[in-house]
Amino acid sequence: MPLHPRLALAVLLAAPGMMTTAAAMDSEAHFFESLPVVLSASRLPQALQDSPGAVTVIDADMIAATGYRDLARLFRLVPGMQVAQERGNQQWVTYHGLGADYPNQMQVLIDGRSVYSPHYSGGANWSALPVLLQDIERIEIVRGSNSATYGSNAFLGVVNIITRHTGTETGSSVSTRLGSHGIADLAGRAVLHDGPLGLRLSAEEQRDDGWSGLRDTQRLRRFNLRGDLALDTMNALQFSASYSDGRLGVGFRETLFDGSGERDLEQRDYTLHLGWRHTPNADEEWSLSWYRNGERTRDE
Repeated sequence: MPLHPRLALAVLLAAPGMMTTAAAMDSEAHFFESLPVVLSASRLPQALQDSPGAVTVIDADMIAATGYRDLARLFRLVPGMQVAQERGNQQWVTYHGLGADYPNQMQVLIDGRSVYSPHYSGGANWSALPVLLQDIERIEIVRGSNSATYGSNAFLGVVNIITRHTGTETGSSVSTRLGSHGIADLAGRAVLHDGPLGLRLSAEEQRDDGWSGLRDTQRLRRFNLRGDLALDTMNALQFSASYSDGRLGVGFRETLFDGSGERDLEQRDYTLHLGWRHTPNADEEWSLSWYRNGERTRDE
């Protein structure tokens, strides 16, 4: 039946208003989403708005959206944090500009274990951290000195890199990235499940010829194995083993007395981590962990 002219006119006049209302509801939807639960501020799970400090969360979706290939670059998105870059393979991350060539007053954690480099005066060697961006579930950054429970190394804050639980993943994947200046990256991930046991093996190789006129090439390899075993409804085990090695071009031409001449820096890192978690009820949790980090650096 043909639509009455007056009725058709009323529908056409009302349509823009209905579309505007729908668009407004879509744009406001994220205001009604539940806030993430964070662990790093007080070492207890709590909603972000209840945490006793300034906390920024960078989740896996944001990491993927940036397209970054370097972990340190992500902290450019955090209020108050600065990322300095002298060359392509070395980046320094600090908070509110406080720090030296190798900032060592910010605690860096991977799944709760402390990570620092003796070669970099106790700071983090961001290029050599044995973690793939694809394995990260979220990064929690506690900004400022209210993170005193982590000790003196956390004067400027805490960065806690939390990797994905194997129970949330399935399947395998391979990815590659090619670009100018010799950029050639290859990564592969495999996730296996056998009853209550979940395993994930990740491997990555990064190659980069660096910037023109600088000796800042890099060749990096990372391997990571994580396992999660549910013993029963209240007890679970987590274990991980990581290894990374790299060869970085460093130094400058014609420095005084050849004090920092052009050379290659070789570094190897490994980590073993075991953890046990006991959850008797929804309001109580006990955890115990043991880890060992190793580093070997050769810098002529």
